[in-house]
Amino acid sequence: YADADAPRRAGRPGMGGGIVNIAFFFGMKVLVGLIVTVASAKLLEPGAFAYFTQLLLFTAWLNMVATGGSVNGVVREVAAARGDAEAVSRTILAALQIWGVIAAALLVLSVLLSNRLSQFLTGGDDATFVIPVLTAISSIAGLSQLCCAVLTARKRAPLSMRIQTLGLLLSGAGAGWFLMKDAKISAAVAFAAGPALTILISLPAVRHSLRPIRGRAAANWRTLLHHSAAFFAVASLPPLFLFVARSVYQETLSAEWLALWLLANRISDLNTQVVGIYNLQFSLPRFSAAQTRSELARVMGNSVLAIVGLSFPPLLLFLVFGNFLLGQHFPAAY
Repeated sequence: YADADAPRRAGRPGMGGGIVNIAFFFGMKVLVGLIVTVASAKLLEPGAFAYFTQLLLFTAWLNMVATGGSVNGVVREVAAARGDAEAVSRTILAALQIWGVIAAALLVLSVLLSNRLSQFLTGGDDATFVIPVLTAISSIAGLSQLCCAVLTARKRAPLSMRIQTLGLLLSGAGAGWFLMKDAKISAAVAFAAGPALTILISLPAVRHSLRPIRGRAAANWRTLLHHSAAFFAVASLPPLFLFVARSVYQETLSAEWLALWLLANRISDLNTQVVGIYNLQFSLPRFSAAQTRSELARVMGNSVLAIVGLSFPPLLLFLVFGNFLLGQHFPAAY
C-alpha cells in the first residue's frame, strides 16, 4: 500500500506548489462565482434573482449536510493513518455509511416537506417539484466531496482541486446556458449538477484506498463525528438562521429587497472563502500528519503567511476597484 503510493509522493508539490494550486482553484471559484452572480443579476429581474440565489444557497447547505460534516474528520483520520491500509479503509467505510444514512434521510424529508420548503425559500410553491431533485443531486455531490477529502488527506490535493475545479466549470457553464433562456429553476439544477458529475472521476480516483476490512466501522463513526461535530454545528446552523431571516425579510418587505441583500452577500462570500479552502486542502492534512512540535509550528507558521498572502489580493481588488466593478457589471436596480 505504501509502496504503491511512492511515485505519487515523489511528485507531490511542496509549499510553493500547494499555494499555486490553491490560488488557481480559488481564482476559478471567484471567477465562476462572479460570472454566475453577474449573469443572474443582469439576466433576471431582482425577484427572480432572489429566487435563483435562494435555491443555490439551499443546494450549498445540502452539499455540506449530506456528509454529516465528516469531510474534515476524513482528512484528519486518513492523513494520520500514515499508510495503514486497514485504518484508511475503516475511515472511508464509516464516512460512506454516514453519508448514506444522512442522504436517505434528507431525500425522504425533501419529498415530504417539498411544498413547505418551497414556500420558505421562495415565497411560493413553484419550486415544490425541484426541492427533492436538488436534494438528490446535492447528496451525490456530497459523496464526491468525501472522495476529494480522501485525495487531499493522501496529499493528492492538486488532483482533488482539479476535480473540484471541473465541477465549478460545469456548474457555471450549465447555469449560464439556462440563465440566458430565463430558466431560473433549470439554471439552479444545472449549477447543482456540476459537483455531482465529478463523482465519475473522484470515486475511481480513491478506489485503491479501499481494502477489505475485518469487523465493523462503528468506532470510526464515533471518531469521525467527534472530529466533525463542532465544524458541522458551526457551518450548518448559521445558514439555517440566515434562511429564517431571509424568509422573514422577504415576507415583510419584498423579493426585490431580498435580492439586494443576497447580491451583497454573494460578493462578500467571494472574498472570504480562501481561508477555508487553504486550511482544508493544504494545512489540515499536514497538521494532522505532523509528529513533533517543531513540525506543528512550521505548518502553522507557513499557513499564517500563506493565508495573509492569499487574502490580500482579493481584498485590495475590491477596495480599489469595487465601485467601478459594481457600477460596470450590475444593473442600476442594484
